[in-house]
Amino acid sequence: MSGYLRIDGDEHALVHARLVWHLASSQGRPGVVFHVQAEGARTLLHLGAWAPGERVEDLSNQAVPLNNPGPDAAVDGRFIAIGTIRFGRVNAQRAVLSIDAEAEDLDPGSPVRAVLESDVRCHVEARPRRNHCLGCGRPLEDFAETRDEFVGGYRVRERVLPVLCPDCEGRTERPHNCPTCGVAYEAARVHVLADEGVVGWTATCPEGHTFSGALSPVRS
Repeated sequence: MSGYLRIDGDEHALVHARLVWHLASSQGRPGVVFHVQAEGARTLLHLGAWAPGERVEDLSNQAVPLNNPGPDAAVDGRFIAIGTIRFGRVNAQRAVLSIDAEAEDLDPGSPVRAVLESDVRCHVEARPRRNHCLGCGRPLEDFAETRDEFVGGYRVRERVLPVLCPDCEGRTERPHNCPTCGVAYEAARVHVLADEGVVGWTATCPEGHTFSGALSPVRS
């Protein structure tokens, strides 16, 4: 997909963009948390926010305000201070949106704000499901918790599953089972990197689900 990003009148082409979403409530209302990332040859835009709805298609024709979203909305290293995301048609595969915003200057303490305009055509992806323990593959529904998070200045309530079940917590240093379907990984398709006591990994299961993450070191 494509589009453009204009900063203080200087226009840059966007060559790749995607919108990743999942469901979460805010102040008791059902809604959609979405993250947009758009890239060009010399520019990068990312933003996250929440909008009311029960499916991603409900973003269609919505105007979503951004008010001090912090690090969840930035362009080329500058945080977006205020703005509006306006959606056109959205379906399970594609989304069209425009952004009008102001971004803080790169110089800390500077009152100068850059004017940002963008039209973006995105690929749409649901956030990958993670329902199974990475250590043994058992379902994790019984261990789910409800947690409040902030996304783009919006307080949202999400249902969060752990990475490992209680039996595998502290005993598993690398993934053995796919978190999406629970199928056992083939050893050759698990790529692990140890870094500063934390194990980072990327793995693809026989069903084609690819997932990346990190596990805490095993307790002695």
